[in-house]
Amino acid sequence: MLSVLVLPATFALTGLLLLNTSLPTTKGNIMVKLQTIVLRVAGVFGSSALAAVAGGAIFGVELWKSAAIAGVVSASKVTEALLRSWSEDGVLSKEEVAAAFGKANK
Repeated sequence: MLSVLVLPATFALTGLLLLNTSLPTTKGNIMVKLQTIVLRVAGVFGSSALAAVAGGAIFGVELWKSAAIAGVVSASKVTEALLRSWSEDGVLSKEEVAAAFGKANK
């Protein structure tokens, strides 16, 4: 039940954050940014879910439950990082988005 509530909230908050990024905004650019972030969050969800399926199988947890828990937790972490970055100054930079997804320049 929790995943049914958290995932749509994650996508909604991410969409709101995208509307207020420091990236140049053109007519179609907002939809491109939104699509990119949503697909990246879905990718994080999927990659974390795949890793948890094996661990869940060892402990006898149903596969869909272990995948859902791992996916929700990872998507929530990304959303939290985006929200924390946005709350500092009300703007998301490319670097802050990259850092939220673990692609920060070192």
